[in-house]
Amino acid sequence: MNKKNLLLNIERGKRLREARACLNISQGALGKKLDMTYADIKNRESGKVKIQQNFAAALEKEWGISSGWLLTGQGTMKTASIVKPTGMEPYDMLLKALMDRIDAQGKSLKEMQETISDLNLKLTDITAALGQEIGEIKNKMIDAARTGNIHHLDPDRPRHYRN
Repeated sequence: MNKKNLLLNIERGKRLREARACLNISQGALGKKLDMTYADIKNRESGKVKIQQNFAAALEKEWGISSGWLLTGQGTMKTASIVKPTGMEPYDMLLKALMDRIDAQGKSLKEMQETISDLNLKLTDITAALGQEIGEIKNKMIDAARTGNIHHLDPDRPRHYRN
């Protein structure tokens, strides 16, 4: 094998390793899925064995890894919008259930935020009204202090004794 081919194999091997890492799959699992051994995948990743078109096509068919990218480095790694190993259906169902639950919680949180916003507006109105009442009581106390007539401020005193 000449130096140019060796470098090409090494570059392809690096891309294979990168794709396998993206798929989160071991060399052994990848080999098993492609009817190969762990050593077959290891040798391709290290550049000892050339990655052929049929191998690249199998990766593209099974996982959406672009054969053009794998062989030449041109374009993007993924041909599909989502790349995942097969056999992930139980995880997909779990993920969907979690996403649905998060979505429901998000709606609940939005409703809670709206309720809090409404309560905050009501609290602002109540605070303003209390501020007015406190101001009126303060003015009555000032007047009573000036005139010396404080009996009308005592709520426990019978009405007919109040001024």
